[in-house]
Amino acid sequence: MRWNRLAAAVLISLIGVGCTPKAPPRPPVVVVPPEVPPVQGVWENTVRGVSHGRAIFKANGDLTFEGGMEFYNPGRWDWTRCATAW
Repeated sequence: MRWNRLAAAVLISLIGVGCTPKAPPRPPVVVVPPEVPPVQGVWENTVRGVSHGRAIFKANGDLTFEGGMEFYNPGRWDWTRCATAW
């Protein structure tokens, strides 16, 4: 009779463990956008270690090409329009 009670107590405790409340879900991770546009700076087109041209993106929106595609000079770029187009 003792073993029956012990077995029943163990069975009830195992069932009770499955009914315990779970931890709340974690809040989503908030990613802060960078303050500096990622395109700002000098981009170089290098093939096999040889520079074939550069595009210089300046903070004020000016874009200058060197070593190729000079017919696009002077250029302008706007990060806000590029970021919202996606």
